[in-house]
Amino acid sequence: MSLTGESKGVPIPGLPEELGRDVGYAAVLPNILISPHPDYVMTHRLEPLSTDRTWVECQWLFPPEAWEREGFSPDYAEEFWDITNREDFLACESVQRGVEGRGYRLGPMSTWESGVWEAMALVARSYLDGRLLPLSATQRRSAHANLVRGEVPADA
Repeated sequence: MSLTGESKGVPIPGLPEELGRDVGYAAVLPNILISPHPDYVMTHRLEPLSTDRTWVECQWLFPPEAWEREGFSPDYAEEFWDITNREDFLACESVQRGVEGRGYRLGPMSTWESGVWEAMALVARSYLDGRLLPLSATQRRSAHANLVRGEVPADA
């Protein structure tokens, strides 16, 4: 991903050809996001500072072969993600302001938001249990099924 749509790096060695244009997104709860790209891996580490502030650290990891290329610079990826992250931060800040408002009421979630529900349930259970316990596969399947039906799970 870059502002021009063109990579200035090199493909990650060993990457299967069919993944040569794919970007993945994974969350390692509670605060790590990993995004593998065909030519680099990007990570975000989120550290809550208060109820309305979070420190975000981004890293771009390029294969050694990229650094060996004459004139290589990671700027193409950093520039793209700087713009994208700033837009995402503004959206998140807007949502946070809305959630803090007196009129806020939790609404239904989309089936696309099963991961959001899972994260919310993980945090809620952790407060209740006093420790971080991931959801079981059964709990995740149940959560997704409930979202498809438009129901909030009783154990949420």
